[in-house]
Amino acid sequence: MSLKDINNPTHPNYGWVVMGQLWYVDICIQLIFFSVGILLPIWRDELGITPFQSGILGAVGFLGFGLISIPSGLMLTKYNPRKVTFVFTFFMAIFAFAHGLATTPLILIFSRFGFTVSMVCRVQVQVLFIQKWFSNNLYPVINSIEMGTRALGQLITFAVTSYLVVFLGGWEAFHFLIGVLLLLFLPSWLLFGKERNSHGVEEKLPEYSGNPISILKRQKTVWIIAGAQIGAAVSFACFVTFYPTFLIDNMNMNLKQAGFLMSVFPIGSVFGSFTAGSISQFIGRRKPLIWIPGIILPVCYMLILHVENQYMLGSILFIMGFGAFVVPPILFTIPLDMRLKPQEIVIALGLIRTLFPVGATIGPLVVGLILGTTGSLYTGLLIVSPMALTLFVGGLLLPETGPSSIRTDDDN
Repeated sequence: MSLKDINNPTHPNYGWVVMGQLWYVDICIQLIFFSVGILLPIWRDELGITPFQSGILGAVGFLGFGLISIPSGLMLTKYNPRKVTFVFTFFMAIFAFAHGLATTPLILIFSRFGFTVSMVCRVQVQVLFIQKWFSNNLYPVINSIEMGTRALGQLITFAVTSYLVVFLGGWEAFHFLIGVLLLLFLPSWLLFGKERNSHGVEEKLPEYSGNPISILKRQKTVWIIAGAQIGAAVSFACFVTFYPTFLIDNMNMNLKQAGFLMSVFPIGSVFGSFTAGSISQFIGRRKPLIWIPGIILPVCYMLILHVENQYMLGSILFIMGFGAFVVPPILFTIPLDMRLKPQEIVIALGLIRTLFPVGATIGPLVVGLILGTTGSLYTGLLIVSPMALTLFVGGLLLPETGPSSIRTDDDN
């Protein structure tokens, strides 16, 4: 893409400029969202966080997703997505600063919930930019890049959080830094954040007659997509919340060692996310990239509780990351394959972002209760390990919507 394209909002390649800015914010989000597991041991010492409060902190972020996704999808698609993005990124920065000012677990929990609500409202309109700027055949690739960027954000989070906390002089300054990074996005968005513009004016969404939420009654596939990941969400949320503590308490590692090992997981996630779309297009299918991880992930979640060799742990964590993140780009592509209206796609993706947090909210709460009751983190994590089997079940039940199914329909 040339510099001329960057300054030309009518050029199709300008969509990469728009999405690049949104993906920058996605990386900032991961720094808040996934640093919890690394920071819990520090908060336990400095703020006196209990095991159950640890579970709440792990769950409350996902709870915000569950409560807000569909309502925000219904309301916010009526407004200019550029303005929605600007306003809620600003609120995210405010709640990032609130994290750094927290003096009690309750303030920390409230800040995390507020950050998540703002994040969900911003993310809900992101798919509209994808639809406006890119052709249908690029949807799997764009979703892969988007999920890959978030996985890259997780990698950065797990790799540098402990070092940044030491370098900046505390977890408070770490959150202040993220707030500043989010604020830096705002002037850039005002200058370069554009909708598809072919006639000198910004395009609006086409008028939609009826209620877009009716898609949830008409399309059972949407429920299978969303439901397939509930069990995987239970295991994943418990892993990112409690496994660093498990490494420190049960395997006698220090914070930096735990953070380094945890960073291997998102390395696999980056590979899984960035290659998911290309693999799916190459084989012409979506389903295998859902049901195969549904077999591999439960085995990996159990293995990491028993393997002590760090090289073997790193290998398993890489496979886990790949398996966990090869799935979301495919799940988010299937509603686009179904040729739904823009408003219907927002609702469909809102359901995915609602049911995933159901599992991700319940999981940490259950493990936190088990830890508080029995004192055994191992028991809690072992119980939730097989839950990712829901991907296997959902992957088998879903209809095939990949290119091979389109070719078959054309032949018939």
